[in-house]
This record gives sequence, structure tokens and C-alpha cells, in this order.
Amino acid sequence: MLERIREGAQGPAAKIILILVILSFAVAGVGNYLAGGNEVVVAEVNEVQITANQLEQAYQNERARLEQQMGDMFDSLAADPNYLDSVKQGVLERLVTKTLLEQAAQDLGLRVSDELVRDTIGNMEEFKIAGAFNNERYLALIRQIGMTPKGFAEMIRMDMIRTQLLNAITNSEFVLEGESQALTDLTAQTRDFEYTIIEAEPLKAGITVSPDEINTYYQENAFQFNAPELIALEYIELSAADLAADVSVSDEEIDAYYQDNMSQYRSPEKRLAAHILVSKDQDDAEAKAQAIYAELQGGADFAELAQTRSDDTFSGENGGTLDWFEMGVMDPGFDQALFNTEKGQYSEVFESDFGYQIVKVMDVQESSQASLESVREDVADELKEQQARNRFFELQQTLADVSYEVPDTLQEAAEAIGAEIKSTELFNRMSAPAPFNSADVLRQAFSGEVLDERLNSEVVTVDQDHVLVFRVKQYQEAGTRPLEEVSEAIEQQLVHQKAVDKAQETATSVAEQVRQGIPTMEQFTSETAVARFGTQVDPSVVAQAFKMAYVQGETAVETVEVGTGVAVIKLNGVTTPTSDDQQLLQNIAQRLESQYIEGEYQGIIGLLKSQADIRYNQVASE
Repeated sequence: MLERIREGAQGPAAKIILILVILSFAVAGVGNYLAGGNEVVVAEVNEVQITANQLEQAYQNERARLEQQMGDMFDSLAADPNYLDSVKQGVLERLVTKTLLEQAAQDLGLRVSDELVRDTIGNMEEFKIAGAFNNERYLALIRQIGMTPKGFAEMIRMDMIRTQLLNAITNSEFVLEGESQALTDLTAQTRDFEYTIIEAEPLKAGITVSPDEINTYYQENAFQFNAPELIALEYIELSAADLAADVSVSDEEIDAYYQDNMSQYRSPEKRLAAHILVSKDQDDAEAKAQAIYAELQGGADFAELAQTRSDDTFSGENGGTLDWFEMGVMDPGFDQALFNTEKGQYSEVFESDFGYQIVKVMDVQESSQASLESVREDVADELKEQQARNRFFELQQTLADVSYEVPDTLQEAAEAIGAEIKSTELFNRMSAPAPFNSADVLRQAFSGEVLDERLNSEVVTVDQDHVLVFRVKQYQEAGTRPLEEVSEAIEQQLVHQKAVDKAQETATSVAEQVRQGIPTMEQFTSETAVARFGTQVDPSVVAQAFKMAYVQGETAVETVEVGTGVAVIKLNGVTTPTSDDQQLLQNIAQRLESQYIEGEYQGIIGLLKSQADIRYNQVASE
């Protein structure tokens, strides 16, 4: 629930924004500190402005979150500008809500001290190195998002103030034991009933539908027959992978490449490192590190000191052991200490970005050279890829030049690069075939230059070393499908509905006979102990059975439309067990509490909006 209240907390893809995972749409607040006096205003909330810069940053963060969450599906959705507009509008509404909460918190006099803000920042894992807050890392990371320490601190303060208000809302809700017990018992309730289905299909015989009925239905339900814009394309596809299949290399080329690039096939020396770290944040850090070094010199065990004295508690649990490292992986000071120390020995104290360290060489893997025979296939593949890539770039330039110089056909471009012209069937934005099923390619395919001017597209990148040039083969605008195209489907639907109406008449008559105790010709099926969400019976029948009121000694009968006709249901009994499953009761209580909190939150937001002066500018929806 709180994840929904704190909208932006699940974060954009950029690594630095992970800092803001605990914040409530906080990254959007960056614009407060970057915006100048001439910012375009997209909305005003009680005269507090929300700028285009704030909206754009929050929108990009939300877009990155959706892309990470939805994967390839997002690319298809993002090809539709209307979908992205709806996302941006939703982001704007959340910014308005965020602003209202800030104003309400300030009106209530909620405050957060400077000391608490400092402690909160100091405890953020993103700013820690070896478990301790690192000021240089803190400054570097907030600089990456264009903020100053003061601006970042104020953003944290406002988030904490909003959290105070949200906590006041969420902590005020509770669930009585009787409520959770009652809901648990109702959830576990079962029902006994009989039912029969009056099938519609046999009743269709002899039913007719007039052209006027078809036309009337079409006019009254035109929205059901909306058709998206469709496009069919001709295209030329150029791929380095396809070119590589036709490349062959000789043994002489393989031998020469191996000799010229032997270093690529040499495994570098690796060393297994352990260390003891004294963080720079400690007073007299260097002196403490030197004291540990003196103990080592005196015969103390390295692993024991790492466990008890190192500020890197994670590696300390393993006697200070880190990992295998090659030269150049760590910072220069660490590399020099590690690779200038003999196996089984430890270095002197040295300073690094992490603090003061002592490194021990636990083991060494010597450098080794792979033989030509062992890597021959790899060398051959590399040569093929290089030659194919070189040929790809040559042909890509030719493709770009010719398709631009002769923009009204693909024929000459195809001949120039020795490719075939392929084509697609009609498709819409949501059903694009490969290689057009990505947001960037679809955007180009439905662009004005391609659609309106009917020219060849620019060279469009599908992915690395894979490009397309295409043009419109056929285009159908979005609109309502013509009556002639859908009249048969409408006729079938109307015939079915008339048959269902007949079935309803029969079902109503049968139900009345059951109420009066008169025998019927229908064969009823008996079901006992059917659960509320049981799947052994048609869901529509089960749902209706649980809506019916049962009174001992009275006959309860109802009808309900199902997929194939109309069902008649006679309710025979209700069993409501009393659950003593404490885990289930606790889960139900938590679910109820979440619903109460959600309702309370939405109610407060609705109240704040009703009392606020909120103005939107046209730019917000562009």
C-alpha cells in the first residue's frame, strides 16, 4: 500500500537514482533546485508552481521504471504516443499530489531537525564504503544528479516531512478482531445448490435479424468497431551477422592474426587478495592502521586481525579475503601493493580511496598463453566478424546514399548493396512483426516523413550492426470499420442475444415452477460444499449462488446469464465455518488494514484537491 502512496520510490534505471529509492517521487524534486526563473509552468497548486523541468525529470524516471518492469512489452506500448501521454499525465497528477501533501504537512507544523536530516543521509547505504559513510562518494553522487548538498538535504527534509503526514494517516487505522474473523468466515463459506442451464444454441433456429436492426446496432455501438491505423512496409535489411555467414578466412590469415594479437589470448596473472581496512572517517585512521601493521610484524595472525580490527566487516568475516584480481582492476595504490608483494606476504600500509589498507597475497595464478590450435575457431570467428563488420559499414553508407538520392523507390538501393526487397502484411503499432517490433523503429515507420511524403526512411538502427531502410507499401488510417465489413458479425451477435432472451424466458418460467414446487422437465445438477472461488462449476453460476439470500424453510431460486445460455439456480444450504487459523486471520487483518489505509489516503487526497486551487497549463498534455 505504502508503495503506491510513495509513487516514485521504485526507481529509475540510472545507477545514481538508486540513492532515491526510499524517497517519495523525490527525484522529481530535483527540478526545484535546478530550475531558473524563466521555467515553463505546467501546473500550479495553491500558487506553488510545478515546472516543465520537474515534470520531464519525473516522467523520465517513471518511464525508466516501467521499461525495467515491463521489458519488451513497454517498447510496444511506447510506440503509441497516446500511451506515453497518459503516462506523463499520471506523473503530473502524482506531482500535484506530492505538492499537496507537502503543503498540508507544513500547514500542520510538521518539522524535521537538521540533525535528523544529517543522520538520515549518513545512514544511506548508497553513500557508504566498507560500511561507513564516505563524504567524497556522497558529494560525487549528488553532483551526478546536478544537486548541491544543501539542495539534497532539503529534498530529504521534505520527504521526511511528507512521511510524517503519511505515517499519521497509516498509523491511525486498525482492524477489530471481529472484523477479521467475520471476513475470514465469509471467505471460507461454502454453499449447496442445484442448477440447470437453458442452452441458447438450440433456440437460434428460425431467428432472423433485419438490416435495420443490424444498422441500428452498428450506429449505437460504433465504438466497438474502431480499427487502429495499419501499415504495410517494403524494406531492405542489412546485418553484419548475415554478412558473416558468407565470409571465409584462410589458415594463413588465422596464423597471421594470432601472431599479431597474441596478447588477446594470454590469461593475465591473477592474485587472490585479502585486506585489512581502516576507514578515513575514523580519528587517527593512519595511526590505527600502522598499529595493526606493527602487530602483524610482531607475529599476529592476519585473518584474526581482519576479523576484529578491519572496518570492512563483510570481508572481515572471511579473514579479510576479497577476490581474485587482475592488474588494473582496482585503484593504482591497491594494484601496486598487491602485485609488488610475494605470495603469502602482506604489504605495508598504503592509502587508497577507501582508507588505509594492508593487503595480503593469498594465492597467485600465473599468466599463461593459449596455443593457436586451442583458439583457432575463436580467431576464425573474430576475423569473420571483423571482415563482415567492415563490409557492413561500407554497405550501410551505400544504402544511406542511394536510398536518399532515389527516395521514391527501394529498387536501386537494393541493387546497390545486393539485397532483396522484403515486405510485411498490414500491421498496427501493437502487432508489429520483427524487425519492426521496437519503439524506435515503429516511431520511424509511423513518422510523417514516411507516411505523408511517402519517401524512403532514413537508415534506422534495429540493434548493433543491424539496420533497415523502408517505405510505405499500404496504409489505412484509424477509424470505424465499415458496416459491410462487420454486418455478418453483428448479425451473429444479435441472433445469439435473441436466443439468450428466449432462454431467459424459459429460465424464468422454470424458476417459477421450482418456487411453487411444480415438477419441471429440466435436469438439475446437484453441487455440495462449493467454495466461493470454486472452479468446478461455471464461475457465473457460483457467483450468483453466493449472492442469493438463504432462509431456512424457504425456496431460494434465481436465474443468471452464462456463456452458453441462462442458468436456473436453487440454493439448498449455506455452511459458514468458524476459522481458528491464526495465520489466516492475521493475513485477512493485514489485507483489511491495507484497504482501510488506501481508502483513508484517497479520501485525504480528494479532500486536499477539493480545497486547493489547482491550475493546469496546456503544455502539460503535449
